[in-house]
Amino acid sequence: MTETPTATKQKSPHRSGLAAAGREFVLIVVGALIVSSILRAFVGQMFIIPSESMQNTLLVGDRVVVEKLTDVQRGDVVVFEDPGGWLGQEESGQKRGSVGRFFEVVGLLPDSSHGHLIKRLIGMPGDKVACCDSKGRLMVNGKPLDETSYLFPGDAPSAMEFQVTVPAGRVFVMGDHRSESGDSRVHLSDTGPRRWRAW
Repeated sequence: MTETPTATKQKSPHRSGLAAAGREFVLIVVGALIVSSILRAFVGQMFIIPSESMQNTLLVGDRVVVEKLTDVQRGDVVVFEDPGGWLGQEESGQKRGSVGRFFEVVGLLPDSSHGHLIKRLIGMPGDKVACCDSKGRLMVNGKPLDETSYLFPGDAPSAMEFQVTVPAGRVFVMGDHRSESGDSRVHLSDTGPRRWRAW
Protein backbone atom coordinates (compact mmCIF):
# COMPACT_ATOMS: atom_id res chain seq x y z
CA MET A 1 0.00 0.00 0.00
CA THR A 2 1.24 3.45 -0.84
CA GLU A 3 0.35 6.64 0.99
CA THR A 4 -1.47 9.35 -0.81
CA PRO A 5 0.83 12.35 -1.09
CA THR A 6 -0.48 15.44 0.70
CA ALA A 7 -0.90 18.55 -1.39
CA THR A 8 1.43 21.39 -0.43
CA LYS A 9 0.38 24.96 -0.87
CA GLN A 10 2.52 26.81 -3.36
CA LYS A 11 2.78 30.59 -3.36
CA SER A 12 1.47 32.26 -6.42
CA PRO A 13 4.43 33.58 -8.44
CA HIS A 14 2.42 36.74 -9.11
CA ARG A 15 1.86 37.48 -5.40
CA SER A 16 5.47 36.80 -4.36
CA GLY A 17 6.72 38.98 -7.23
CA LEU A 18 4.59 41.91 -6.05
CA ALA A 19 5.81 41.50 -2.46
CA ALA A 20 9.45 41.46 -3.58
CA ALA A 21 8.88 44.54 -5.77
CA GLY A 22 7.20 46.34 -2.84
CA ARG A 23 10.09 45.52 -0.51
CA GLU A 24 12.59 46.69 -3.11
CA PHE A 25 10.68 49.95 -3.63
CA VAL A 26 10.62 50.66 0.13
CA LEU A 27 14.36 49.94 0.41
CA ILE A 28 15.10 52.27 -2.51
CA VAL A 29 13.00 55.09 -1.00
CA VAL A 30 14.54 54.69 2.47
CA GLY A 31 18.05 54.52 0.99
CA ALA A 32 17.44 57.63 -1.10
CA LEU A 33 16.15 59.54 1.95
CA ILE A 34 19.22 58.52 3.99
CA VAL A 35 21.63 59.55 1.20
CA SER A 36 19.76 62.83 0.69
CA SER A 37 19.90 63.60 4.43
CA ILE A 38 23.65 62.91 4.56
CA LEU A 39 24.27 65.12 1.52
CA ARG A 40 22.22 67.92 3.10
CA ALA A 41 24.08 67.65 6.40
CA PHE A 42 27.64 67.47 5.07
CA VAL A 43 27.82 68.47 1.38
CA GLY A 44 25.23 71.03 0.33
CA GLN A 45 21.92 72.55 1.33
CA MET A 46 19.37 74.56 -0.61
CA PHE A 47 17.92 77.83 0.72
CA ILE A 48 15.29 80.31 -0.48
CA ILE A 49 16.25 84.01 -0.44
CA PRO A 50 13.82 85.71 1.99
CA SER A 51 14.73 89.42 1.72
CA GLU A 52 16.03 92.20 -0.55
CA SER A 53 19.39 92.59 1.19
CA MET A 54 21.36 90.79 -1.56
CA GLN A 55 19.77 92.42 -4.62
CA ASN A 56 20.60 92.39 -7.49
CA THR A 57 22.95 89.46 -6.94
CA LEU A 58 20.12 87.42 -5.44
CA LEU A 59 16.43 88.26 -5.63
CA VAL A 60 13.62 87.45 -3.20
CA GLY A 61 12.46 83.88 -3.86
CA ASP A 62 15.69 82.79 -5.58
CA ARG A 63 17.02 79.37 -4.59
CA VAL A 64 20.69 78.91 -3.76
CA VAL A 65 22.68 75.78 -2.93
CA VAL A 66 25.19 76.24 -0.13
CA GLU A 67 28.29 74.07 -0.50
CA LYS A 68 29.72 73.00 2.87
CA LEU A 69 33.02 71.31 2.01
CA THR A 70 35.40 74.19 1.33
CA ASP A 71 36.55 77.05 3.52
CA VAL A 72 35.11 80.50 2.95
CA GLN A 73 37.12 83.55 1.94
CA ARG A 74 36.61 87.27 1.46
CA GLY A 75 34.10 88.03 -1.25
CA ASP A 76 32.13 84.78 -0.86
CA VAL A 77 28.37 84.84 -0.32
CA VAL A 78 27.62 82.95 2.91
CA VAL A 79 24.52 81.66 4.70
CA PHE A 80 24.50 81.62 8.50
CA GLU A 81 22.09 81.27 11.39
CA ASP A 82 20.80 84.46 12.96
CA PRO A 83 23.34 85.29 15.69
CA GLY A 84 20.51 86.88 17.66
CA GLY A 85 18.28 89.83 16.85
CA TRP A 86 19.39 90.39 13.24
CA LEU A 87 16.14 89.29 11.61
CA GLY A 88 12.84 91.08 11.74
CA GLN A 89 9.59 89.12 11.50
CA GLU A 90 9.22 89.83 7.77
CA GLU A 91 12.81 88.76 7.01
CA SER A 92 12.98 85.51 8.95
CA GLY A 93 11.38 83.38 6.24
CA GLN A 94 8.15 81.43 6.48
CA LYS A 95 8.37 78.40 8.74
CA ARG A 96 6.93 75.22 7.22
CA GLY A 97 4.75 72.72 9.03
CA SER A 98 5.98 69.33 10.26
CA VAL A 99 5.61 67.61 6.87
CA GLY A 100 7.41 70.43 5.10
CA ARG A 101 10.18 70.41 7.73
CA PHE A 102 10.61 66.64 7.23
CA PHE A 103 11.12 67.14 3.49
CA GLU A 104 13.55 69.98 4.25
CA VAL A 105 15.56 67.77 6.61
CA VAL A 106 15.88 64.98 4.06
CA GLY A 107 16.81 67.50 1.36
CA LEU A 108 13.78 67.12 -0.89
CA LEU A 109 12.64 70.72 -0.35
CA PRO A 110 14.81 73.84 -0.12
CA ASP A 111 15.24 75.20 3.38
CA SER A 112 12.65 77.91 4.01
CA SER A 113 15.56 80.00 5.37
CA HIS A 114 13.68 80.53 8.64
CA GLY A 115 16.25 81.96 11.05
CA HIS A 116 19.01 82.20 8.42
CA LEU A 117 20.68 85.16 6.69
CA ILE A 118 22.66 85.45 3.50
CA LYS A 119 25.36 88.11 3.11
CA ARG A 120 28.70 88.79 1.42
CA LEU A 121 31.82 88.07 3.46
CA ILE A 122 33.85 91.29 3.72
CA GLY A 123 36.24 90.66 6.62
CA MET A 124 37.84 87.58 8.18
CA PRO A 125 39.01 87.30 11.81
CA GLY A 126 41.79 89.82 12.43
CA ASP A 127 40.94 91.99 9.39
CA LYS A 128 40.66 95.75 9.80
CA VAL A 129 37.49 96.91 8.02
CA ALA A 130 36.73 100.62 7.64
CA CYS A 131 34.45 102.99 5.80
CA CYS A 132 35.50 104.74 3.81
CA ASP A 133 38.43 106.16 1.83
CA SER A 134 38.41 109.53 0.03
CA LYS A 135 36.63 107.89 -2.95
CA GLY A 136 33.93 106.37 -0.77
CA ARG A 137 35.25 102.79 -1.00
CA LEU A 138 35.35 100.23 1.81
CA MET A 139 38.84 99.49 3.12
CA VAL A 140 40.06 96.08 4.27
CA ASN A 141 43.52 96.03 5.83
CA GLY A 142 44.23 99.44 4.30
CA LYS A 143 43.29 98.42 0.74
CA PRO A 144 40.13 99.64 -1.06
CA LEU A 145 37.60 97.09 -2.26
CA ASP A 146 36.33 97.15 -5.82
CA GLU A 147 32.64 96.29 -5.35
CA THR A 148 31.33 97.50 -8.70
CA SER A 149 30.47 93.98 -9.87
CA TYR A 150 27.93 93.28 -7.12
CA LEU A 151 26.96 96.50 -5.29
CA PHE A 152 23.30 97.47 -5.86
CA PRO A 153 23.03 100.29 -8.45
CA GLY A 154 22.86 103.67 -6.74
CA ASP A 155 23.95 102.35 -3.33
CA ALA A 156 27.07 103.67 -1.61
CA PRO A 157 29.39 101.05 -0.07
CA SER A 158 28.17 102.34 3.29
CA ALA A 159 26.16 105.34 4.45
CA MET A 160 27.68 105.10 7.93
CA GLU A 161 31.30 105.44 8.90
CA PHE A 162 32.97 102.76 10.99
CA GLN A 163 36.35 101.27 11.73
CA VAL A 164 36.72 97.85 13.33
CA THR A 165 39.08 94.92 13.76
CA VAL A 166 37.13 91.67 13.32
CA PRO A 167 37.46 89.59 16.51
CA ALA A 168 38.69 85.99 16.51
CA GLY A 169 35.93 83.54 15.68
CA ARG A 170 33.80 86.12 13.88
CA VAL A 171 33.41 87.49 10.37
CA PHE A 172 32.24 90.83 8.99
CA VAL A 173 29.39 90.55 6.49
CA MET A 174 27.36 93.01 4.41
CA GLY A 175 24.48 92.73 1.98
CA ASP A 176 24.99 93.77 -1.64
CA HIS A 177 21.95 96.06 -1.35
CA ARG A 178 23.52 98.16 1.38
CA SER A 179 20.59 100.52 1.93
CA GLU A 180 18.31 97.50 2.62
CA SER A 181 20.73 95.39 4.64
CA GLY A 182 20.90 95.19 8.42
CA ASP A 183 24.37 93.68 8.58
CA SER A 184 27.58 93.79 10.62
CA ARG A 185 27.65 97.59 10.50
CA VAL A 186 24.63 97.87 12.77
CA HIS A 187 25.69 95.05 15.13
CA LEU A 188 29.19 96.21 16.06
CA SER A 189 28.32 96.32 19.77
CA ASP A 190 26.78 92.83 19.85
CA THR A 191 28.28 90.42 22.36
CA GLY A 192 27.96 86.68 22.74
CA PRO A 193 29.63 83.40 21.77
CA ARG A 194 32.40 83.86 19.23
CA ARG A 195 32.42 80.58 17.43
CA TRP A 196 32.28 81.31 13.68
CA ARG A 197 29.45 83.74 13.73
CA ALA A 198 28.76 86.89 11.83
CA TRP A 199 29.42 90.18 13.54
